[in-house]
Formats: sequence, C-alpha cells, structure tokens
Amino acid sequence: MKLFLPILLAALLAGCLSVPTPPQEVYYRLEPPAAAALGVFTPRVVVMPFSAPGVYAERPLLWARGSALRQYYRHFWAESPGLELHGALVDSLRASGATEVYTAGNRVRGDVSVQPAIRQMELQTEGGRRAVLSLEFLVNDRDGRPLRNLVVNGQRPLPADSAPEAYVAAVTQLAGEAFAKLAGELWGLQPALANGGEPAAP
Repeated sequence: MKLFLPILLAALLAGCLSVPTPPQEVYYRLEPPAAAALGVFTPRVVVMPFSAPGVYAERPLLWARGSALRQYYRHFWAESPGLELHGALVDSLRASGATEVYTAGNRVRGDVSVQPAIRQMELQTEGGRRAVLSLEFLVNDRDGRPLRNLVVNGQRPLPADSAPEAYVAAVTQLAGEAFAKLAGELWGLQPALANGGEPAAP
C-alpha cells in the first residue's frame, strides 16, 4: 500500500499536467501602413468619431455568409472598430502632410471636418473567402456645408483555410487604401478651403 500511493499520486499529477491549455482570447490592432506624403496640407482638419451601425460597433471580429453576420469566438479588436479606425485615420492624415489634425474632443473649429462611417467591415465567406471593408466620409467646410461625400468599397481575396489574422491584415490594408483616397480628395480641396470654401478664381 505504501508503494502504491506514491505511484497513484504520480499518475494523477501527470494527468493534471497533461490537460491542454484552453484557447486564449486574441486581440488585434488596426495599424495601416504608413501613408504616402502628399505635400503640406495647411487647413485645420477635424476628424469626427466613426459612426458604426449595430454589431459593427462591437469588438468581436465579424464573419458573414451572405447577409448573415456572426461574431468570432475569442477574436477581438483591441478597441471597438470605430476607435481603431479613428486613430489610424488621424495618424494617416498627419503622415500624408496635414499639419493640423484634431479630434472632436479638442474643441477646435476646423477649416474642414470629416465625418466617417463604417458601412461594412467583415470576413465574407460566401462566393469566395474575402475581407470586405466599406467606409463613407462626409467632408464639410468650416460652416458645416457638405463638400464631398466619398464612399470607398474594398475587397481582398483570402485563401479558403485562412486564419483570422489574415483577415485582420487584409482589412488593415483596405483601410489604408481608403484613407489614401480620402487624403487625395482633401488635398484637391485645399485651394477652395484657402479661399474660404469658395472655388478659386481662374
């Protein structure tokens, strides 16, 4: 009996040590690549918070089969998608050459404001696995008059057996491309903004 007890304890201990570790929750940041420099943009830009309908405002990564949306289990954005995109957009505009970029919390009246919105942001599995991102940017002048309403729709195909990390990388690239298109629109408006929002004289 004395010999049996140590053997039994050793077997129990070995069984406990062999229990697999439960899956860990994973958190992702959205960090688009550095934006291309477009030259100095001097008008003050205020970037408003992203609006996001329904589940697009929540932190779990989303995947869809057709129109049916589902949340990933244990895979989350580090912040809500709107906050992730907002910080990345501010950084992108500064990297492109905007000298004064503010957020609504700064309480600064901008020469131009950007009201961004998430229209679609998910991993689509029907009709080929792909990352889907659709963003809308409403650009207003200092008096709140609309100047541009830019909608950028992007998709990036993914392998059939791709992991969530591949989707995050793809949607991050798509966000960077959308921000670059917005920057192009803003830089094109710079002469009118310098003229108080009126078209520049020929």
